[in-house]
Amino acid sequence: MPVRDASASIEACLEPASMRMLLQQALPGFADGQVTIGRLRIMSARRSASRRHNPNPLTLRYELDVHDTATGTVGTRQFYGKVFRDGASAQAVHGTPALHLPQLDMLLWAWPADPGLPQLPYLLDPHQTRRWWGEPAHEVSALRYEPEQRATLRYTCITDGAEPRHLFAKTFSDDRGEAVHRRFAHFRDLARHDRLAHKLHSRSAIAPRPAHSGRSRLSVRRCCAHWHQRVRHRCPAGWRTRLPQCTPRRARWPDRSRTTTLTGSPKFAAGARKSPASRPNSPIA
Repeated sequence: MPVRDASASIEACLEPASMRMLLQQALPGFADGQVTIGRLRIMSARRSASRRHNPNPLTLRYELDVHDTATGTVGTRQFYGKVFRDGASAQAVHGTPALHLPQLDMLLWAWPADPGLPQLPYLLDPHQTRRWWGEPAHEVSALRYEPEQRATLRYTCITDGAEPRHLFAKTFSDDRGEAVHRRFAHFRDLARHDRLAHKLHSRSAIAPRPAHSGRSRLSVRRCCAHWHQRVRHRCPAGWRTRLPQCTPRRARWPDRSRTTTLTGSPKFAAGARKSPASRPNSPIA
């Protein structure tokens, strides 16, 4: 079967009606009509015109409403597709569970198969929660999913007469999970040693001193004042009186370039010592 050029393949893949008819004939178990596709939706699509940085001109996700005519079951199926150039999909399909669509130069993976996240089927096993709960989860769902990059999963345990319990997992295609774990452990240790206070009425976590590296005390005070002003602006009116008053230094000189000029020029530094009433005053948004 002849392979279309990349632009024609992209246009065909972005047409839900034509893709629904194509997948009805190409998917295993669908061609005989036992399982029919009622509707096809494009959940996300990403195009790239760069041959150097991205060999795939189009990656996208499909969601299909399927109906099993034998059992009457109605459900959804998700697929992740990658379009290639110049017939490269014929080589890329080897060693993968992907469905090859040569007429579109495309590979299609059925959820939870993912070429960049091979651990997904393992993590979707409900028995993963035995380590924390001593029993398997009743439901596992994907809250967020970015193919070949990351996924956020939620495990749910339902007990009679009690609130459902939840456990969350974040998985990545690289070693970012280790860095996220260290960050969470750091703040957990701060809270354990009472160095991080949780304010229930304002739903905030307050540290006695902001952590900084290589920043002057003045810049840290400006950041704290800026944060304080934003908190006061977004809090309900009844809570603002409970927060201490703080005059942000950046409020007098909101322009960063002007502040740099004042500190570096003796002429403008002398003007900075004038009375506050002569200086421009602009609140921070």
